[in-house]
Amino acid sequence: MTGKAPYVTGIYTNPQIWRHLLPNEITLPEHFQKAGYWTGGAGKIYHDNMPDPRSWNDYYPSLLQHFPDYYLPDIDAATGQTVFRKQDNEIREDDPKGLTMTMPNFKGMYIAFDWAPLPYTTEETGDYESANWIVEQLGRKHDKPFFLACGIYRPHVPMYVPRKYFDRFPLDEIQFPDCFIEDLDDVPAAGRKLARCRYHDNVTKAGQWRRAVQGYLAAINYADDLTGMVLDALAKSAYADNTVVVIYSDHGMQLGEKQHWQKFALGENVIKTVLMVRTPTGMLGTSAEKARGTVSNRNVSLMDVYPT
Repeated sequence: MTGKAPYVTGIYTNPQIWRHLLPNEITLPEHFQKAGYWTGGAGKIYHDNMPDPRSWNDYYPSLLQHFPDYYLPDIDAATGQTVFRKQDNEIREDDPKGLTMTMPNFKGMYIAFDWAPLPYTTEETGDYESANWIVEQLGRKHDKPFFLACGIYRPHVPMYVPRKYFDRFPLDEIQFPDCFIEDLDDVPAAGRKLARCRYHDNVTKAGQWRRAVQGYLAAINYADDLTGMVLDALAKSAYADNTVVVIYSDHGMQLGEKQHWQKFALGENVIKTVLMVRTPTGMLGTSAEKARGTVSNRNVSLMDVYPT
């Protein structure tokens, strides 16, 4: 959202409060504000508990709470059973209860490293709330040009999405990623140490590899549905012919390749992310119009969305 790399900003870790370090930085939505745009957003745009009220004219759920509540594990007081309960997502970062639904907790495990089908509909989930708020903004009349940002949390862990998305990927049809016993032989010592950080051994010992892949596919499918919901609303709106759409994602994910899980690696399936740009017909010059619908093989980064 600043268009600047960590070596420029000095922000290298998630807990750093970025606005404290960059009090005068003009973010992407602020840039649009200064150009006369109304700016609105919903969901996971900035990280965790670091909303930036000055970037927005309006935000869902609010300018000070940028994540909706999500279904997360909790203990039912009456039965003592672990159940899903809608709650503040911030507790997942350092949950003293250490609750999971599927993956057995192990020493050093990120507590959100978990997957399970939700016994709720898509319309009852937090990411749906964010996407629906964006749909509502597309359905109303705007007196100014607008900038809208929709942050869909999934497929980031924990991969809790409605059961119908899990059902689309039957367990007996799940294919494991390629993983070879000698897969780390060509990796430097630091990479081998990182890869052997307990995750792969614990996932396989718990018999959860297939279910973890299923959870990831389900979470991607859920995010695809919500993205389509927003794009369908745009297509039916009064702004279909004059709105630029940029879709990009967070990091990729390793699912056992080179005995590694999650991110924190330089494999292509981690560092390659989604970046798609759609412009209304006729907005660009003739040469650019010819490129519509094609794929660029140039190396780019997400910072290129907002070069500063």
